[in-house]
Amino acid sequence: MIRERTHFTVKNLAGWNEALDLIREVDEIQAAAGRATGTVWTQVVGQFNEIVIETDYPDLSTYERESGAMMSDPATMKLFARFEEVTVTEKGYNELFMTAEKAGG
Repeated sequence: MIRERTHFTVKNLAGWNEALDLIREVDEIQAAAGRATGTVWTQVVGQFNEIVIETDYPDLSTYERESGAMMSDPATMKLFARFEEVTVTEKGYNELFMTAEKAGG
């Protein structure tokens, strides 16, 4: 399994609400296209104003296919442009994890 973890830091409370709305809209587009949707998290203790989205894929090829389709979708790209208005872009980043297996096994 592949897990993508995307981190956003929003500028303020209005940005927080807008970011959550944008994430919901992106997920609606993804779901309508039959692609994976994310789970939204925030820290209980830790850095302020951070939103984390975790999205699971069965394998790397599915991740690559679905990510490519999302990034070429005009409606999604319009929403991504709006993220720049409400987030601190220098603080955003992605992580990509895979399930751990025994070495040599």
